Amino acid sequence: MSSAGKDESRRHHTAVATGSTRHRKPGPLRFKTFLRNTILQAMLARGWKEVGEKDQDDWDLYWADRDWMATEFDQVHLEGWQRVNHFRNDRELCRKDLLVKNLNKHKRALGKANPEEAENFDFWPTTYVLPGDYALFAEEFKKGNSTSQQAQGSGQAWIMKPVGRSQGKGIFIFTKLSQISRWKTESRYGDGGVSTAPAGSERRQRDNHADKRDAAKEKGKAGGEGKAGGASCADEKGGQ
Repeated sequence: MSSAGKDESRRHHTAVATGSTRHRKPGPLRFKTFLRNTILQAMLARGWKEVGEKDQDDWDLYWADRDWMATEFDQVHLEGWQRVNHFRNDRELCRKDLLVKNLNKHKRALGKANPEEAENFDFWPTTYVLPGDYALFAEEFKKGNSTSQQAQGSGQAWIMKPVGRSQGKGIFIFTKLSQISRWKTESRYGDGGVSTAPAGSERRQRDNHADKRDAAKEKGKAGGEGKAGGASCADEKGGQ
């Protein structure tokens, strides 16, 4: 096949793959973003080019916010070379309340399909979403925080985390129910509630899970086979 024939064939395959005959323009990577912070500076420092008002659809990478993903992404046709910085419905894993909901849901399903594996699925701390789970949380809280324990300062501490914030903003530790009384009936930040977890239990649960995994490995070596499942949370769940 001649060089011209190869080029024509390549154009045909591109059109079939992307539903378009458009081609990526040569040159540095072109990006689009409305941010004016370190992310913008980092992309410019790499020699990438920010698209102007006239070329708003002519980008290789769009550093979008989640609102755009939720409202616009499904209505936009992406060429084969275009990329965005989020995947569809990622809020189900990025928001703390939805993350724990999905973890619990998966564990229940796993318990029916593979009970042995479900036992290893315990790498996150006991968590409640307030105000919806307040009654259940208060009952659990009182088990480790009797009046005498609180008076002696030996009660169990809990961590309060806003579900939709990041970088440690709004997180605090409490040891008395009176410290979170406003969460009984309302969300402090208006973003769907606040999740709580026993302070210090995250590392202990992670260590316990590692012990179980190591024990399973040793058992497997002795018997000829073994199973190690689950995962671990990094940096005391600092990524949430």
